[in-house]
Amino acid sequence: MSHPADFIRRHIGLNQENELAMLEFLDVDSIDDLIDRTVPKSIRDLSEDTSLPPAL
Repeated sequence: MSHPADFIRRHIGLNQENELAMLEFLDVDSIDDLIDRTVPKSIRDLSEDTSLPPAL
């Protein structure tokens, strides 16, 4: 079984060139724009009380 930390060592991630290509392909201006278009405002809006009841 693989150790979860192995992924971190193998993960390359995006460089700036890759990120710009992705944004252009998706026709968005920025990562923030992508998130705004992807995640509903009702989820992103933290102005309402989001506290949870005490744990059992």
